[in-house]
Amino acid sequence: MLINSNDVMFSFIWRDDLDFNKAAQQFETDLLPFLIREERVSEWPGTELDGEGATMKYYELTTESYQILSKVSSPFEFLSPFYPEDVAMYKDSKLVYASCSHEKIEWFASEE
Repeated sequence: MLINSNDVMFSFIWRDDLDFNKAAQQFETDLLPFLIREERVSEWPGTELDGEGATMKYYELTTESYQILSKVSSPFEFLSPFYPEDVAMYKDSKLVYASCSHEKIEWFASEE
């Protein structure tokens, strides 16, 4: 799979109120070379927290980062304590896909 990393990225949520184990820490380390930016948030596509916080990390989608993501068979497997949650995808900085892992909800954003 050839991926143009200049215009495609993905994000994960690392919530403050969730515990993450060594597998999640390794996943974070594996994705570190692809990290574009991170920011503190209290809301993201599909979720709004009340009083809690989270870190949203954006990563470059490349063939190598895709291989890391493809270790799971479903976006709903991205759950604490093994993984960060709520994977989302962006093309040209616009949301194209979002998920809410623990609710088992996913959707594609419509073009407007």
